[in-house]
Amino acid sequence: MKTTKTTKTTKTLKTCTKCKVEKELTEFSINNAAPDSLSWRCTICLKKEKVAYYQAHKAEMNASASRRYQANREAINAWHREWRNNQGLEKYKKTQAGYAERSRDKKNNYNETWRAGNQEKIRAHTAVLVAVRNGSLIPGPCEICGKTKTTKTTKTLAHHEDYSKPLDVIWLCSRCHAEHHRTA
Repeated sequence: MKTTKTTKTTKTLKTCTKCKVEKELTEFSINNAAPDSLSWRCTICLKKEKVAYYQAHKAEMNASASRRYQANREAINAWHREWRNNQGLEKYKKTQAGYAERSRDKKNNYNETWRAGNQEKIRAHTAVLVAVRNGSLIPGPCEICGKTKTTKTTKTLAHHEDYSKPLDVIWLCSRCHAEHHRTA
């Protein structure tokens, strides 16, 4: 009896049925119902479909979620209490603390580098801060849109056109200040 050795070839590319583009297998999510255990559509097309569906059915989906929550309120709240009591919250806090610590080091390094290269800007910012504190410089409304300080997020900011003139500033709200820097 003659035996033949068969070799199985593995595909590395697949064509998305939605966008008709041939893509790497890693760009398809898992779907155990499919013959190759991969979705027929790529993850980008799936995401676009989900977003479009949600936008078209947003009110229905929110109402359904609200009804489901109201019907199961006690069970959901009990699950959350149990999660908090069974170290779920502690694990979350530890994860966040680790992230904050890693980010803090990164941010500190960035800040040190920025400070070293921007001494003139720091002197100008400090001069404005001191002048505002002692009353010799009074913040005004935004010179572009006219907004005045109403909340922490919409306070007017001192913008320097020339850092060699530290007290020569124009007052801009946060939004106009960001826009000014984008267009400058």
